[in-house]
Amino acid sequence: MSEVRPGGSGSAAEVPQMHLRSVKHSFSLRSASALSFATMRPIFIFTVAGGVLLTAGSGAWLAVLLCYALLLLIASVLAELASHWPLEGSVYEWTRQLIGPRSGLIVGWAYLCSYVVFMAAIAYYAALKIFGLFDSSPNRVVAGILALVLILLATLINLAGRVYLKAVAVAAAAISLVGCLIFATVLLIGYRAESLGALFASPADGVHGWAWLSGPFLFVLVTLSVISMRGVELVAEVAEEVRDPERSVPKALVWSVVVAGAVVLYTSAALALAAPDALAGAQKFISLLVVLAYSGALVIFQMAASRTLWITTRDRVLPAHAYFGQLSKGDRLPVRAIIVVGIVAAILPFITSTSASQVLFGTAGAALLLAYLVPILGAARSRMRGTWARGPWSLGGWGGIAVVLSIIALVGLVLNIIWPRADYYGDGITAWGPIIGLVVIIVLGLIISGWAFRDGGIHTRHFGHTDRDLQRIRLAHGSTCSLCLRTLSEGSEAQWDDSAQALTCIPCDEMTDWIRARPGATDAELSAVFIEAHESYSSIAPPTESTLRRIRAVR
Repeated sequence: MSEVRPGGSGSAAEVPQMHLRSVKHSFSLRSASALSFATMRPIFIFTVAGGVLLTAGSGAWLAVLLCYALLLLIASVLAELASHWPLEGSVYEWTRQLIGPRSGLIVGWAYLCSYVVFMAAIAYYAALKIFGLFDSSPNRVVAGILALVLILLATLINLAGRVYLKAVAVAAAAISLVGCLIFATVLLIGYRAESLGALFASPADGVHGWAWLSGPFLFVLVTLSVISMRGVELVAEVAEEVRDPERSVPKALVWSVVVAGAVVLYTSAALALAAPDALAGAQKFISLLVVLAYSGALVIFQMAASRTLWITTRDRVLPAHAYFGQLSKGDRLPVRAIIVVGIVAAILPFITSTSASQVLFGTAGAALLLAYLVPILGAARSRMRGTWARGPWSLGGWGGIAVVLSIIALVGLVLNIIWPRADYYGDGITAWGPIIGLVVIIVLGLIISGWAFRDGGIHTRHFGHTDRDLQRIRLAHGSTCSLCLRTLSEGSEAQWDDSAQALTCIPCDEMTDWIRARPGATDAELSAVFIEAHESYSSIAPPTESTLRRIRAVR
């Protein structure tokens, strides 16, 4: 048998360092932070404060505090993943790296559906708010038409380019920040009716007693987690478009939560302590600010959905991938993905209603939190196996504890969201709407996964790429070999096939040369060569049947 050795490292002068991206590098730390902050929309607290305070009293502020504490915990874990894998697609790519491509596809599909459904729900809600500015109550069709117009405008802005997208993000963030701070300060100075102690009042003193914790408190937590946790990962969704993503993305992800959380806590405290009619004269102006902030967030939600659609079609795991995977020549934007996301989102408002929109919010919220949960489970498994490697941004020794607590928190939040509450989602079968919607999303994801990975999935980007014109590169960030699926650390050398958008480690690349000379090699011979080629990597496992199939597929 011919000896196959891992390739030498070469010198930095001979092998260029390379970021594996094909989209433009256009977002700075500030503009990336604005994406997350704008989509987290602190001004949402004005839209839910009435119902929250009516349900749980001024003590509902504790639910806000808990929600943002959990969100910061989860965001910190996601930031570690983003630092290690600063790849476009966020939860989809992290799951693919940590668990595998099949799980990655299902998570990516759930994430995509989550944002498309949320786009429809928020557009319908904004449409109702606009009519409310004129004291009008539209029927479902009229509200749907206005929601369609809002989605059309969002689509046009996304197609116009990143400059306009960044401008919308900054404007939406500014509206939320300034609007919340000004109104909250006015309430605290001129309209405070209760002492600060009311925020920490014991449930035993209230109408519900300690049952407050299992009733009104959880009800409020549903509202907050469905709305406030949306967008925390947005900056990671465009990681390949951010400068110095290994450091910028985690910082933006965490600090956007810190700032948004502080603003919401301050504003919700002011609302809880203010006189009931304190905002009566400013309701329409607040509604206008909400419409503007939500419309800006709608633009960014479409960006998130279109990027996920593009990245999954680039990996050839969704139907019509050749069509959706194209980028525009100028700005390198996924134009077709943007348009299709807009079309699907524009249809949904016509089949919803004011009550059904709550079901859409619940379904979208549960799908999003599940998309957060799966890669964190993968991170937990990696830590247990001792294969976890820190990126430039890390939680250090607290990382393992944060992962476990995040898993517990996300499981609890998902169960709380999908719990069939008639008071929140409606009576009868409608109360089960989020569960039904989540099941439909998962089942469709499994069907698509079965299609994508038929015959072992050798036709997908990470399996069936062809060895045509390879460039030897040095990785500027961690990645994964498309054949053996081994994690490649920053600074590693590998072969990059730009036409197939596939990365191959040096040992696997040299194996393919050996196989070409021996087309009749048995699996046993191929396994022996595989182990010999990767002998310098102590963590490599013997090749599975699917790994051998991927290697044989290389031409």
